Amino acid sequence: MILFNMNSIMTDGKHEVELQAGPELDAKMADKVMGWPSAERPITDSMTPEERVYAIFLWSPSTSITDAMEVVEKITKPNQDGTRYELSIYKTAWSEWSCTFMDDLSGDWIHGCGTLPLAICRAALKVMESK
Repeated sequence: MILFNMNSIMTDGKHEVELQAGPELDAKMADKVMGWPSAERPITDSMTPEERVYAIFLWSPSTSITDAMEVVEKITKPNQDGTRYELSIYKTAWSEWSCTFMDDLSGDWIHGCGTLPLAICRAALKVMESK
């Protein structure tokens, strides 16, 4: 059983703090979702332009909707196995965002995020960790 709130996840009685928007979450997004090298690695000629931008800390999907849309594009492209995810979002009356990336069968909703970029990042990580 998984219960969500704005700052944490409760999973089978274990309390885990959700990453807040910022450099730590951005680094996790670059690694787990985008497949880019760690920001601690030196910039090299073999890096793509996107990897270079991330490496010098300009890419921030957890705070920038423009960068978060790159995550959406990555997740919603069909995978090698043919799996395709669709993004579903809504904003509550309390101005909190909820988001999920759904495949043909299901998707786990992330609730209670203060911003849309944060909701997108948390939902994308949920998809990548469930593979």
